[in-house]
Formats: sequence, C-alpha cells, structure tokens
Amino acid sequence: LRAPHCQQAPPGRPTW
Repeated sequence: LRAPHCQQAPPGRPTW
C-alpha cells in the first residue's frame, strides 16, 4: 500500500 499524500500536497494539487 502506498501512503496517500494527503498530508503534504505539492503546489497545484488538491490538499486531499
């Protein structure tokens, strides 16, 4: 399983 990047979203992407 890959850890969802909902904690630190790169600029230009949603924060979820």
